[in-house]
Amino acid sequence: MKPLNDDRAGVLVADAKRALDGLSASLSKGLYGMTQGALHCHDLVVAMTQVGLDPIASIVNDISYQLTLGQPGVLDLAKSVVPLIEKSLSDLSMGLMPESQQLQEQWLPVAQRLQETLVQGPVPSEFFDTAALRLPSTATPLSITKVHGRIHGATAQNELLLESLPDVSTLRVQGLRLVQRARVANHKKGDRSVIQVDNLLSELQDWSLRLGQRALSSIYPRFQTAIKDVFVDPDQLLRLASVSSFVERATHVSAQVRGLTLFLDWCGLTLSGDEQHQIAEVISEMRGQMRSIGYGYRLTFPCSLARVRVVPFVLKGQRYAVTAAQYLKFESTSGKNDGFGKIFLRSGITTKSLDVDQVLAPENVNVSSIPREIAQHQWMVGVILDKTGVLYPWVAPL
Repeated sequence: MKPLNDDRAGVLVADAKRALDGLSASLSKGLYGMTQGALHCHDLVVAMTQVGLDPIASIVNDISYQLTLGQPGVLDLAKSVVPLIEKSLSDLSMGLMPESQQLQEQWLPVAQRLQETLVQGPVPSEFFDTAALRLPSTATPLSITKVHGRIHGATAQNELLLESLPDVSTLRVQGLRLVQRARVANHKKGDRSVIQVDNLLSELQDWSLRLGQRALSSIYPRFQTAIKDVFVDPDQLLRLASVSSFVERATHVSAQVRGLTLFLDWCGLTLSGDEQHQIAEVISEMRGQMRSIGYGYRLTFPCSLARVRVVPFVLKGQRYAVTAAQYLKFESTSGKNDGFGKIFLRSGITTKSLDVDQVLAPENVNVSSIPREIAQHQWMVGVILDKTGVLYPWVAPL
């Protein structure tokens, strides 16, 4: 354990405890509380990430995704981690921060149980890949000279496009497995099989994003060992490369992907106000956010702007969605668990709030530009096509 010096820790821990209480209440409702439970999980992930409990946040994020998909097998596991999270938050309340390596070791059995839980079920186990699938790093390091503004012109873009793709053979094998599992589930009777097929097809869409993506290490060659298995879309990589010169002052860079969202930490550097604004402007265009952490800065943004994880909400009868990377938290204004309240969003380094009628569970969706036939309103940056074929606005706190 090490002392926790962040003055904001008390507020963040309180946010995490509220989200955990909401999760516990939702889990007590069984199958009927899964959707709301996924939303509380997302709030919990955001809060735990902000206080440095990333290993736990990663597992809770996976649980959130399974609750969103309606996987009943994850309910018992979700209930079992509640007291473990309570213990970690209690330690934080007393000013103690566990070491990251220590947390990973403590939560490794939970991660293994989660994997085993997802493997079990109505689909024969031979169609599941029980080992954690990691994409090998095949990218060749790319050295980019100092860039103090945006990258323009074809030269930088062509250099980035020369980067190697993720291992296509690995993606092909995973795609074949997912389709096979979907075909097996399709021959089973009942609503459960319909949900399962939809879940598998959604996962296949997520995996399809890997094709055409580039290695994050291509713009951070000095830290390629720490980020060797992280891939993003070329357009997002180009935007990030436009502020890569600041990373030359960093002592360490780490990155992890959760739910199509990239969490990138620049460690061991201090940025001036003007520098933060310059970087935040770029991250805002990437539909993400930036914030200061105790050891540097965290940049959070989608790996792709073609398919993203979003948090849908309802306002005056209309459904909208905001990128999960820009969603901070939900606060009820009615005192009841009815969805009415306020959501807090962050674009770049600017935080805004919005009164909503209902917040729905996070989901992974395809997004596209706004069709000419649709009028563009304030905050609207694109449209979302959900799994039922319904089109609704994708918004960002501009």
